[in-house]
Amino acid sequence: MKKIRIGAYMPSAGDFPAEHGVPEMATRLERAGFSSLWVSDHVVMPSQIQAAYPFAKDKRATWRTDTPWYDAMMILAMVATVTKHVELGTAVLV
Repeated sequence: MKKIRIGAYMPSAGDFPAEHGVPEMATRLERAGFSSLWVSDHVVMPSQIQAAYPFAKDKRATWRTDTPWYDAMMILAMVATVTKHVELGTAVLV
C-alpha cells in the first residue's frame, strides 16, 4: 500500500511571512510531516479590479490589491536551504 502524502501551502503575501519567518515556517511544516511545501505569487497585480469575482457573493475580489507578494522563487530558495526531505512547488506563478 502506498503512503499518503500531504502538502502544505505556505503564505507568501502580506505580513505573515515576515512576522513568522519563512525558514521557521518551512522547518516546522517539515517536522510536522508534510511531504511538500507550496507557495504562490503575483508579480503583477492591478491597482483596481473591476471584473466580477465569481467566488464571492458580492462579486468583489476578496483580496487587497496593495498586498505585498514575495517572489515565489526566492521563498522556495530560502525553504530549500533549511529543509531536507520536502518537495517544493508553486501553486500559482503569475
